[in-house]
Amino acid sequence: MNEPTRRTTRRIVRVISLALAMSLCTFLYIPACTGNVQEATIFYFDGGIKTGHTLDLEQGYIIRVGDIGNDGAAIGISDGGKEVANPDILKKSSHTFEKEMGGVDYDIITISLIGTDTDSNTVSVIVEQYIDPGRSFDYPLISDVSVNIAEGDLEPLKEGYKLGVTSIADGNAILTLYRGGVTVKQEKLYENDPDKGRFVYMKKIEGEYRTILIMELDRVFWDAKGGMVRLRGLSQFKDPEYVRTLKETS
Repeated sequence: MNEPTRRTTRRIVRVISLALAMSLCTFLYIPACTGNVQEATIFYFDGGIKTGHTLDLEQGYIIRVGDIGNDGAAIGISDGGKEVANPDILKKSSHTFEKEMGGVDYDIITISLIGTDTDSNTVSVIVEQYIDPGRSFDYPLISDVSVNIAEGDLEPLKEGYKLGVTSIADGNAILTLYRGGVTVKQEKLYENDPDKGRFVYMKKIEGEYRTILIMELDRVFWDAKGGMVRLRGLSQFKDPEYVRTLKETS
């Protein structure tokens, strides 16, 4: 091979190597995942709110219902007393308030508008709040765990609560929450149904709703001993009344 041919060959090799290196760099800088980050759920509300009324969430957030129409409603979101969003949400749709921290987008509050009633000036909403990592928070007693419970068994929780599986059928289960031997909530859950697969226990304490227990039905199955349910995302939060009772009796 003569010298001009060698130089041409080396030049071609360098061009190909440079192209491969640039392609590799481009590939390495493609984000590994897309979508926002959601921390653990710390508040869940499924119910009605009247025009002008507010709902106090955790970590200083508040939502307030504004104007209501046949097709939707204006719902404001406040953070520490300052309004940070005031979206018009259409019926059967949702709005997510998010924050960017350290180059990462976090979902903080999702509001789903189920329906409106202009006669009673009430909206039916589902509000789900996730931990804002930029704020201090009293973390759960039990945080986002999965558990299997057999039909007829009781799973001990914190602060005197127990969770039982009362009955199991094909694709559904009845869960019962007890405290001190007294039933505080019972609900039938369905697997593979996001609207009917979540168990939430809330208490209204001094005018504020507080989430005490939240979980989802993952699946119903059978083993050699009988029916079982698998629950996921089980989180339990402090019951302010329980804490207050302990202080009063100490």
